[in-house]
Amino acid sequence: YRSLFENMNAGFVLFEVVQNEQGIPVDLIVIAANEGFGKTTGLKLKDSVGMYLTHVLPGIEKDEADWIGTYSKVALSGESIQFEQGSELLGVYYSISAFQAGPKQCAVTFVDITERKNAELDLIRMSRIMKNSQEIAHLGSFEYVAATQTTIWSEEEYRIYGLDTDGPSPEYSVMLEKCIHPDDAKLLHDTFMEAMQNQKVYELEHRIVRPDGSVRWVYDKAHPYFDENGNLLRYVGATLDTTERKRLQEELEMLNAELELKVKQRTAQLESANKELESFSYSISHDLRAPLRAIYGFSQILAGRHRASLDEEGKQYMDYIVESSIRMEQLINDLLNYSRLGRKTVEIRPVSLKKIIDAIYDDFKPQVDEIGGKLKVHDNPPVISADESLLRQIFSNLVGNAIKYRRPESVLSISISFETVPDGVLIKVSDNGIGIPAEHCEKIFNVFQRLHGEDKYPGTGIGLANVKKAVSMLGGTIYVESTVGQGSTFIMEFPNKNPESHE
Repeated sequence: YRSLFENMNAGFVLFEVVQNEQGIPVDLIVIAANEGFGKTTGLKLKDSVGMYLTHVLPGIEKDEADWIGTYSKVALSGESIQFEQGSELLGVYYSISAFQAGPKQCAVTFVDITERKNAELDLIRMSRIMKNSQEIAHLGSFEYVAATQTTIWSEEEYRIYGLDTDGPSPEYSVMLEKCIHPDDAKLLHDTFMEAMQNQKVYELEHRIVRPDGSVRWVYDKAHPYFDENGNLLRYVGATLDTTERKRLQEELEMLNAELELKVKQRTAQLESANKELESFSYSISHDLRAPLRAIYGFSQILAGRHRASLDEEGKQYMDYIVESSIRMEQLINDLLNYSRLGRKTVEIRPVSLKKIIDAIYDDFKPQVDEIGGKLKVHDNPPVISADESLLRQIFSNLVGNAIKYRRPESVLSISISFETVPDGVLIKVSDNGIGIPAEHCEKIFNVFQRLHGEDKYPGTGIGLANVKKAVSMLGGTIYVESTVGQGSTFIMEFPNKNPESHE
């Protein structure tokens, strides 16, 4: 027997039953063994022959009676047996066969099946992981076998449909009738049959009805497999429960619809407000100017014809009327300009800041030269995406304010610099004028916000409000850093998205 297994990757051992005086088996003795048995037990062949089973395989005391009883029964009765045995802890598995080899003798073979057993265990573990993953993702799977006309569902597939996992998977016709939403049954059948006839992937999102009457959304996708004659062999697919995603999608659609409605309402309100503003502007331009011109005209007539008959107090009051009329005219003009600015159509295109600064310099050069001031432009002005007329208005207001709010005891110095920042450009307009108190650095951009009396610094207080609105219309931001008695720096940041070269 030993020679029979010498060239096989298997262990072999020949036992003889040892009986007591009453003929009861009490142990097994090794008569012969091959090298494979030595690998199994860790014993050399010469050491194992003649040894009792309890000595050959130490540590089997708890199973000793089973071992002795099993192999003794084979040796004495001639009954052959086969079974698998091993330990997941040790990672060793064997397929064991035992048969009668002679009087009171039992031959046992040990075939190493560790690799196959580990593969089976890995398959079981992977199956468990896949099962858990399907439960977590609410993803079921199914397979149809054409040869047997049977459908196999995963446990999660049953749970998605609300069916008992112990029951059979429903046939296609029964599923259409009882599991699919009545409004989706025809669409599902037509889509599925088209996919099978054209040998393409079937996929569809539809509704199902559970036995408790609840409705859920699912997404099905199945791959069919055909033989060389175009006959369907099977199709394998998956079902994803999309109820929660569908609910969120419907909520999002409702929110979008509400948002669109609010936008339409706000747009209508804005259009109405713009019309009212236009009407208000027209009223200011025509209705208010008419009596204002009358007041100014009659006051001029009175001043020309009857000034000599007035005392000093009367003359002073007359001058107040004329000056107030002139100032009122300026306020009306500035207010109209502020109103028109908000309704201006913005034309964004590449604009050369050098061109803008050169024009501003030409406009203010006579005033700057007259007071002995300096206007300095740093670096090379870049090209940015903006509206040219709005940029002119911004720089014109800022440079004009620098001239107006200068300190008489110092030589005026105006500086314009540029800095490229991520996705934009930073522009700074600095002066060495009277400065702005910190608590007023935000208020100065409000309409009619004045920090000084008109007798000292004439104006209506709308200039910086126009600047802020123009900057905002260009998508930019503006703020000021200032120290009283030292000057101010107006800092603007504009977006600059790939402007083309423009000189």
